[in-house]
Amino acid sequence: MKKYTKEELQEVIQKHYLFLQGEDNGERANLSYTDLRFADLRYANLRYANLRYANLRYTDLRSADLRYTDLSSTDLRYADLSFADLSSTDLSSTDLSSADLRYANLRYTDLSSTDLSSADLRFVPAGENIRIKTLQLGRYLTTITKDTICVGCQAATLEEWQGFSDREILNMADKQGLIWWKQWKDVIFKVHSTMES
Repeated sequence: MKKYTKEELQEVIQKHYLFLQGEDNGERANLSYTDLRFADLRYANLRYANLRYANLRYTDLRSADLRYTDLSSTDLRYADLSFADLSSTDLSSTDLSSADLRYANLRYTDLSSTDLSSADLRFVPAGENIRIKTLQLGRYLTTITKDTICVGCQAATLEEWQGFSDREILNMADKQGLIWWKQWKDVIFKVHSTMES
């Protein structure tokens, strides 16, 4: 994976800004397959940038403009995306486990096959075409998208959750976890059934 110095990264962002302004010397940011761990990208304007397969673990993206950005298959574990604008962004197959998404704009965002286990989704504004629901059901925070259900730190598809045996649930959690699952699974499946197609 390519690594950038702080100065090189700033140059890429500056050229991308000129690209967005329609300037001749501008250039769309292509940061795919790059190692950007721990980078400070607060307030960065990365609309329409290509960040596919980038390593953005622990990256500070607070208040960043990421509209229409390709973030598919990226590693965003523990990233700070609070107040970021992710509307119409491709986050498919992205690892957002333990990411901070408080107050993030997720309207029209593609979250298919995205891992949201333990992500902080408090205060995500509700609105049209947000395909994510979070429920605090007793001991476990549960995050539901069209393709994935995350219970605590365990993520699986609806079909997988429906097929898990009591023994498999015990292996994931403990006896109390199994009791919790039997109490709440029908509620989880009902909420999933309300998700938009």
